Amino acid sequence: MSGILASDVQYLNGVSSEALAVMSEALFAITSGVIIGFCFSWQVALVALALTPFMMMGGSIAAKIDKQDMVNNKDAKSAELLASDSIMNYRTVMGFGLQPSISIEYSTLLETPFRASQRSAHVSGIVYGYSQFITNVSFAVLFYSGTVFMLEFTNISGEDVFIAIFSMFFGAYGAG
Repeated sequence: MSGILASDVQYLNGVSSEALAVMSEALFAITSGVIIGFCFSWQVALVALALTPFMMMGGSIAAKIDKQDMVNNKDAKSAELLASDSIMNYRTVMGFGLQPSISIEYSTLLETPFRASQRSAHVSGIVYGYSQFITNVSFAVLFYSGTVFMLEFTNISGEDVFIAIFSMFFGAYGAG
């Protein structure tokens, strides 16, 4: 009974602490980016605020793709372990003539991760390309609008525009 209670408490602690930390980090990133952006150029900050969902989506997609790559690398762990053991025990492998059987087993262990990565490579490439497209289009729109505002309103300097753009962008990207 006490084991069940201990595992439940650990589970609840992990869920609440991790989720709370991620949410507070995202909230702090976006809030600080918005505050800094509005302090330096409210016109650019409004445009960036309109683009914030797209920037957050781009950051989120890029993070998921990076996480997926780490998961795919874990699938090949048993093949790496076999290769490492074979190299460490080279004399034994050579003495018993196990090279062909180890090669066949190594190929077999790599088939599943290879098929999984081959299937997901095109999809993740397109999705990652889309996230980079969103990021670059957001930058282009922000730089264009910043230039227009600098030409339209003479009291805005280039430095203020850059600070507003990058604070808003990195706040939204960090929140994503």
